[in-house]
Amino acid sequence: MFRRLGSALLGLMTGLLISSAASAGVSILNDGVDGTSAKIRIQSAIERGDLAAFEQAIDLVSRTAKTRINGVPFITVELDSPGGDVVEAVGIGRVIYQHSAMTLVRPGQECVSACVFILIAGAVHTPTDSASIGLHRPLLVSWRNMDYAMPRAKYDGLLRYLRQYFLELGVSEAAYDTMMRTDSYGMRYFSPGELDQLRLRGESPEWKARYAAQRVAANRTIA
Repeated sequence: MFRRLGSALLGLMTGLLISSAASAGVSILNDGVDGTSAKIRIQSAIERGDLAAFEQAIDLVSRTAKTRINGVPFITVELDSPGGDVVEAVGIGRVIYQHSAMTLVRPGQECVSACVFILIAGAVHTPTDSASIGLHRPLLVSWRNMDYAMPRAKYDGLLRYLRQYFLELGVSEAAYDTMMRTDSYGMRYFSPGELDQLRLRGESPEWKARYAAQRVAANRTIA
């Protein structure tokens, strides 16, 4: 499902960004050889090229990580970003989902705007209580060689895509609605209770299903 949605998004988003962007700085903090979680960090604004950098990083640590959880390499993606290019952010989110990696926002750090699209893709997504997590309605900030009707159609397609993206990842539709009610030049920050209530924090449906299947298999082996 994510592969099909990803192709649709790339077609929709020519010339569209969530916000301005500098380099996001994708870096490997720990390759996991020591048996702890492999760690990748995405820091500052998200721009074109960060998806490719992230794919290289996660492919590398998937091979070097020694510890596995639920049958997959134990990888954590740490986030500290004000958002940026939505295509790159959702693309990174799809890769995280495919690898069943975890996502984390540490105390005092932020993950807002397009960064949230990366956060919610984690098999277990953990913004800490004192992290800043926020959303606003996507902003159509530029279009090139288009009349108004074409970027408007692409923008409307983006909104439909993002709604489906939220639902596929098990996030409450109320989170999407809150995003859409928030002015593009503002930011709606979420309290710890809201993060849990809106399922912006927790385990993905796919991860829960994988864990349940492994428990069943383990019980059959014991029996």
